[in-house]
Amino acid sequence: MKPDFSKMSRQELKEYVLSHREDVEALDALHERRIPDAEAIWFNAPTSVEEVQQQFERFQQMQNQRENYDKSP
Repeated sequence: MKPDFSKMSRQELKEYVLSHREDVEALDALHERRIPDAEAIWFNAPTSVEEVQQQFERFQQMQNQRENYDKSP
């Protein structure tokens, strides 16, 4: 019996797919949860120390949001 993919966190689903590579249904479920490139944020090369700090802080915020997303069902 297959697990309920909708109740798995993104990380759990990723681990399942890696250990059950033949399970196309699980791969489809993981693919549906992807973050589209349309939502990508591009950073330009910083031109000052302030911009470096601002970009670093923004990147940390994004990383924290991503970690919270990965833990959600």
